Amino acid sequence: MTSLDLLIQSRFSTIVLASKRVFDEVGDFDPNLHASEDRDMWIRISQKYRIFRQNTPLSSVRRHGSNMSSDGIRQSNAIKQVHQKAWQQGYLKGWQFIYWLKIASFFQFQKAMMTGHLTPIAAIGHLALSLSLWPVFGDRKKLGHLSLFRLRLTSRIIRDWLFKTNS
Repeated sequence: MTSLDLLIQSRFSTIVLASKRVFDEVGDFDPNLHASEDRDMWIRISQKYRIFRQNTPLSSVRRHGSNMSSDGIRQSNAIKQVHQKAWQQGYLKGWQFIYWLKIASFFQFQKAMMTGHLTPIAAIGHLALSLSLWPVFGDRKKLGHLSLFRLRLTSRIIRDWLFKTNS
């Protein structure tokens, strides 16, 4: 996996196997981040080491109302902070404009995905911006999403919003 792959991932593994020397060299979780610390750490690791991802599930995730990922605003703010840090540290150079368009587009999608249940109108706006920044992700399987993932999310947000307003 490359830095670009990691910048536009929406899910990360819960099981990791790495040598202690990797963390000695690149550092542990950044204590200044209050979410997405794993994303930041993997981006730093990818600058020096090759990362492999196994697609076979080895664990399951328990979801409940107090999961950190249930706080969409906190998550999207943290992802933005990680992207800014990656930019400042030169993990992807400014001249790689196309990559940053993809990253910005996917970030808008993630923002809509994480906050759609709170602000459906704003989420639809984030999805429209995502589509305008980068219309087609040919590598969507690498992102971990089904085909037409933005259209599926738009449909879900509208359906949930209509169901909530009619009840």
